[in-house]
Amino acid sequence: MQTVVKIKLELNNGQSVDNEFVYKDSFLSICDDMIKKIFLSVDTCTIVSCCFTIGSDNLSVCVSNYSLTDEICFFAFHNMPMKLHSFQVFGVNIHLVDCTTDLLQLDCEKILLAECQIAQADIGLNGHYEALKSRDSQTDTCTAYTMNVFDIRSCHIETLKTYIQCNYVNVQESTISNFYFYGDFVGKVVAVVNTLNIWQFCQIGNLEVDCQVNNLKVEDSSISKFIAKGKCHIGDISSVSTEWGDAYNFDPESFNNKNSVVWEIIVKSAEHSGNSQIIAEANYNIVKALYQEEKGLGKIMGKVFDFCSGYGYKPLRVFKAGSILIGSVFILLVILRPNKRKVLQCLAYAVAGIAGQSGLTNCNGISFWIVTLEYLLGVILFAVFVNGLYLRYKN
Repeated sequence: MQTVVKIKLELNNGQSVDNEFVYKDSFLSICDDMIKKIFLSVDTCTIVSCCFTIGSDNLSVCVSNYSLTDEICFFAFHNMPMKLHSFQVFGVNIHLVDCTTDLLQLDCEKILLAECQIAQADIGLNGHYEALKSRDSQTDTCTAYTMNVFDIRSCHIETLKTYIQCNYVNVQESTISNFYFYGDFVGKVVAVVNTLNIWQFCQIGNLEVDCQVNNLKVEDSSISKFIAKGKCHIGDISSVSTEWGDAYNFDPESFNNKNSVVWEIIVKSAEHSGNSQIIAEANYNIVKALYQEEKGLGKIMGKVFDFCSGYGYKPLRVFKAGSILIGSVFILLVILRPNKRKVLQCLAYAVAGIAGQSGLTNCNGISFWIVTLEYLLGVILFAVFVNGLYLRYKN
């Protein structure tokens, strides 16, 4: 199939000019000089927008040394696909719609990809490489390519690698098999993505993060594997109707603000590393977050379970609860002691009562019922302790 190219320019007086031609080469280079040669009669200072419509089966496109507009838009013909071998853009913002390409390499401040099929995408790689070459070895300046907006809508991407700092990354209704945030490769420097928004039925295979993400939002989507690399740090996470698969290399220090979603990620990660202490801590916080959503009696009972055994994940709290129970019974027996019973004897009764040693107590009247109730509560605490040991150490 021959390559058909249509170029449309919008001018600042409201008029537009266009040119359509058949392109016979396999490589299309777009730059200021190319536009000037095609539109000889147009004053380039009056151009406000530039749109390319391309019909091709195997074309390579490169945009560089272009400065006539802030953005270039690329579309496919309605009856002719835009299938490219490679698509490279350097230094100008891109709006790319309905494109199929094997290799996509973009260094832009703003990117919009919509309805695209991409095998391999590298974002910010060239700019990152140039920064690495020119950096001062005596200083740790950030070498990640800096962007403003990276927007992905209704795309299918096999492998997407980013080497960027970015204010806002939006992934909407898309499938990405491998999504990597590499940031940069310099010692202590951490690249920052301010907001990463994944929503509206996205399917992410591997999401690998080696940078700082201040705000991660995931809604109505699925992430099969969430992987933390050396510089990964997550600020806030919000998750709605999202399926989280496996997680790797995360620990409590990987996050600023911990909610139930964060603790679920930590649990999944700790299960792979076999860290039973972190697993227990995370499970405890997950249950605690669920009980905090209860109301009335449910919330009160949740606080009691937390106090007695940390919902089963902190069994040693039983000894604290048991000590308080013995102390309370001791005080009651001292207050109610008949016949001026000795204080030490009241203490002995309180200690013996929790163990069910009724023969040692020899109490009667209200003291008998106090000690009996203490014994019943002691049985419950013992059962809670055994259950807590199982939950804490079952792994």
